[in-house]
Amino acid sequence: MWQAIRSAFPFALLTGMAVLFGGPGASGAAPDCSVAPTGPSLELVYRLEAGEEGVTPRTRDEAVEIVCERLRAIGKTSGEVRLLADGRLRVVLPRIGDSQRVGDLIGVTGQLYFYDWEPNLIGPERRIGGHPGPAAPLGVLRRAKHEWVAADRDVSLPMNKQLILDGAFPTAYGAVKLASERESREPCSACSASAPRFYMFERSTHELIAGPVADRSILGRAAFDPQARSERVVFRVPVGTVVAAEQPTNSLGAAVEAAEPGWFALKDRPAFSGNEIVDPRQEFSFLHQPNVTFAFTEKGRTAFQRVTRAIASRGQARATGPVTAEEAEKLSGRFALIFDNEVMTRPIVDFTQNPDGIDGRTGAQIAGGFTTVQEARDLATILKIGALPINLALIRE
Repeated sequence: MWQAIRSAFPFALLTGMAVLFGGPGASGAAPDCSVAPTGPSLELVYRLEAGEEGVTPRTRDEAVEIVCERLRAIGKTSGEVRLLADGRLRVVLPRIGDSQRVGDLIGVTGQLYFYDWEPNLIGPERRIGGHPGPAAPLGVLRRAKHEWVAADRDVSLPMNKQLILDGAFPTAYGAVKLASERESREPCSACSASAPRFYMFERSTHELIAGPVADRSILGRAAFDPQARSERVVFRVPVGTVVAAEQPTNSLGAAVEAAEPGWFALKDRPAFSGNEIVDPRQEFSFLHQPNVTFAFTEKGRTAFQRVTRAIASRGQARATGPVTAEEAEKLSGRFALIFDNEVMTRPIVDFTQNPDGIDGRTGAQIAGGFTTVQEARDLATILKIGALPINLALIRE
């Protein structure tokens, strides 16, 4: 489901305005979160895992409240949301209409973070894509291309070429392995995750089997049994490092949904989070295309200008005099939105147009990329209500 929503995010950073996100604030009659619907139903059972916060009685109750609020916001008037005795979360919906879409919306964690991109790249990613302007070192770039060829990724495709030049790994395995070698920053109140994350791969093919999960035991025998580990490999990504996937984009900047993503390991140092967004609403562009607009909180506006000013300042330092628009684009750094471990967009901050960064006083918008108005509304609904403090891992449907 999120593959449909995420197509909303390709954009370029506009002069004086960031192109980001918002929501409609739709509302309906409150669902009954204690009585299961009658008739055919869809039952979803989720395991509760540590996310931005750990699993506690408070965060469990908050998760129930947010799920109920999401149901209200999308106009569902019946549904059961209940914590089970074993700590899992059970959701029962009437199996009518778009019950599957609603079920998908329930399980989205909805954590949005904003990153100053290049300084948070690590390892070979940073040597290749961490310094806009200069060409990447040939040896490092050659090894990266070899990894892409070995992973059976077509390095002649323009969209893959760009990911390679940005420093992306061709598979999750490379990014997760790199991330697992980092030192822990635990505890880290400013990180997007408060606990380590575990990933499990097929040892021979490096195929991602499971993860990220916060509880190693969820991975079963392969997490502990030496015999099982002969077929599986488990990596622990420590607090302070995050792994994110990014879909390649076409010449128009739209995500290519059928393509395989590139993968990055990053220092988990977000500039600020989606908590600093206010008044999101779904609107239409002058071409009558769905978009969404929002404003920053005062704290968010200050953080947004601070980080975009830092990016613009680095771009100015790289320029040795007057530059053309094309040269400025190559020298400008990027500002990234990461939503639930997916890089939604990495627009440049053009230092010639925004030498002091972008103050965000006029708010921001996402323009283009939505295939339907409903996609914009769904994403906006999640962002308006706010992120779940913990993760919901679907274990039965």
